[in-house]
Amino acid sequence: YVARWAIYLHDTATPDQNSQRIVFVEQRATNNDGELPAKLASALNLTVDGITYAVLDQGQILELYVAPFSGAMYGVEDMTLDVKALLDALVAKGLLSSDLFLNGVQAGWEVTAGGKFRSDVFWFAVQDELDR
Repeated sequence: YVARWAIYLHDTATPDQNSQRIVFVEQRATNNDGELPAKLASALNLTVDGITYAVLDQGQILELYVAPFSGAMYGVEDMTLDVKALLDALVAKGLLSSDLFLNGVQAGWEVTAGGKFRSDVFWFAVQDELDR
């Protein structure tokens, strides 16, 4: 399974799929097939607010894996994601343009291999603060 945050960005205020850029934050990922170490070998490491990410630029999609990067499970069970701080860091590294529009943020579990998966402990909160 994967515990994933999906951050959707667009280059216009009235987006369509063609102008979309997606940032996937893989908070927790299984390494069932053993492919993650090779996949992450060429990744850029980025640390934001004490969280280290392995960043893979896949064109339209940026994949970020949360450390630690070893064993059968990658990432962490519990974390606080500051979306703005992360996006600012990706812009500073030249991985995102500073003129993109934030269109949406989703978080949840994705079952990536057979079997049942159930969790009643995963949740997230979105805080919207007005500019004053």
